[in-house]
Amino acid sequence: MFKKEREEILSLDIGSRAAKIALISLSKGKTELLKYAIKEFGAEELQHEDRILREFIIDFIRTNSILQKEIMITLQDPDSLIIKRVSLPSVPENETREALSWEIKNDIPFDLGRAQIDWQTIDEYTDTEGAKRKDLMLACAKNELVERYLNIAKGIGLNVIDIKSPPFDLAYILERIEGAKEGAVAVLDVGAIGSNFSIYKNSKLSFIRALPFSSEAITTSMSGTILSDTGRIELTKEKADEIKKEFGIPHDPNQVLVDGIKAIQIISLIRPILERLVSEIKRSIDYCVTSYEAEAPKVMYIIGGGSNLKGLKEYLKEELAFDVYNLRSGDFISINETLKRDQFDSDSAQLINVLSAGLSLQKRPSLLPYEYRTEKAESFQKMSLRLVTITAAALFVFSLIAVRAQVADYKNRVKNAKMHLEIIDKINEINEKIIERGALIAEIKADRIPPGWILKELCNLVPAAGLLDGIVIDRKDDILILTGHIICKKQDAQDELSAFMKALEESCLFDEAILRSSNRTLCQGRDASKFEIRCELADWDGAGWK
Repeated sequence: MFKKEREEILSLDIGSRAAKIALISLSKGKTELLKYAIKEFGAEELQHEDRILREFIIDFIRTNSILQKEIMITLQDPDSLIIKRVSLPSVPENETREALSWEIKNDIPFDLGRAQIDWQTIDEYTDTEGAKRKDLMLACAKNELVERYLNIAKGIGLNVIDIKSPPFDLAYILERIEGAKEGAVAVLDVGAIGSNFSIYKNSKLSFIRALPFSSEAITTSMSGTILSDTGRIELTKEKADEIKKEFGIPHDPNQVLVDGIKAIQIISLIRPILERLVSEIKRSIDYCVTSYEAEAPKVMYIIGGGSNLKGLKEYLKEELAFDVYNLRSGDFISINETLKRDQFDSDSAQLINVLSAGLSLQKRPSLLPYEYRTEKAESFQKMSLRLVTITAAALFVFSLIAVRAQVADYKNRVKNAKMHLEIIDKINEINEKIIERGALIAEIKADRIPPGWILKELCNLVPAAGLLDGIVIDRKDDILILTGHIICKKQDAQDELSAFMKALEESCLFDEAILRSSNRTLCQGRDASKFEIRCELADWDGAGWK
């Protein structure tokens, strides 16, 4: 079976006010973001969220010419998704689900019979009475929520390979950050309408709590009537949102922002919600430390779209008295060079959850229904069988093509060998003529016949329309045989031949000239007469002509 060196998957994060989708490459030792898109839902679009979400996914796939059909989905819905720490007696793994259902039946506000449940073991220990116990982080989601997004994906031809919960997935990001994979680390996920505060121990989620703080809450607290040097100013939500994005939490109280509004006025409006946020974080840490004998975190990372609020990091660092950092996607994943870096830096905080899902592939907890996993396993078996069949057929076709190629190669070799033999025959023929010519020249030199005179004389006598093809000197019978063409019309050719023969007879080198043959033909693409003339050589005594 062939092994993929690089696997690409789609990851979809569905939030309360926005959806994020990404194409992620997972290869050995490297995770890379290839493409991504963000869709923010307007108030009217929320009424048609499923349709808008479907169109968003289809548009992303078409725009980027994506062939990948496997997708992971990340769910965030406080009403339909519960994450809770549970302590159980140490029971076998196959009995844990039943024990969990019994333990949490009064704590979950919906029917557990119509919910997806999975968990992650975070600690195993012996209590004060000597009983073995284990602490689990539970994820429980309504079937209605899960099936809703499964149907959206299946409706556009995608195969859902897993359904995840962001707080669990973040652990696999912390594993990749130096200084965060060991000890206690806090994460504040600031969303549009709510926030989650989580504590991780050795890169495992050990505590989570929802906080009444959000980007929208900041905007709402800034809205209202403000008195300025220019009079009363009514800050609408739209105007307040603009000020929030531009100035965030002002550092200098005396700074004048816009329209005469001073920073101290904005600070006074948002101070209550900020102070409550700090108070809730401290309470959460104290509860976690006291209840679970846990280590207090000394560092906190801020993620989510609301983490882009200017001054939030500095404010929290000062109030909490420990290090606070903005976590960005580029801290733990490679970015494809085709992406616009400036735009990615701006979107980075919102992409944490959609990218962390890719890092948690095939890791627990999973909210994908069991029957859907079984269906996928059967589908995989069928696909494997089909792949084996296709591979065997491909090998057969390849072998057949290879045999045919060998046959064609042998035919070409035979053809080339025949050509080589023909060329050798021609070379031998030319070689024989060269030998004959050499023998003739030797004979001529021996009899002291001046061949240069004969050739020079023929050059002078051959008519302008004539072309000699061959000259044969027979020393045995003292005969000269000339072959060639007269290139002109028939009547003119006869006249030219007659004149040529007469010139030969009048030469002191030759005697009687006889026309042995003459016929019409083509020479150099023109009408011509091919001829052969035989004439006797004048007697030569070695010193001159007799």
